[in-house]
Amino acid sequence: MKKLALILALSMTVLVVSAQNSKVNSAITYSKDPYFELDKAKVAIDTAVVHVKTMNSAKAWKVRGDVYYAIAKSTDDKYKSLCENPLEVAIESYKKALALDKKGDFKAEIQLEFMQISGKLYNNAI
Repeated sequence: MKKLALILALSMTVLVVSAQNSKVNSAITYSKDPYFELDKAKVAIDTAVVHVKTMNSAKAWKVRGDVYYAIAKSTDDKYKSLCENPLEVAIESYKKALALDKKGDFKAEIQLEFMQISGKLYNNAI
């Protein structure tokens, strides 16, 4: 009986962890073609970055930056209204991802995103 309880407890732990990782993957899927549903991507990634299992995941924070940057670039009023300052949220998310990315897996991608964001900020200022 104890073995069964232990197996069930471990199974539930695996399901919770994979469920939160699936939120990150859902955000990736929703933010790209053919779906491009930034509202659903935002909900998924916002859920993932506050969950204890994925809140320290560099990938989750990088994806959050990607989603918010996509919101900032969107010309659709439906998505533009999702966040008052999506560029600031994207920058903070990328900074957090860099801080958590001990292996440097996302460093090059994030640096490219920072350059693109700086161009967008410059264009917005003109």
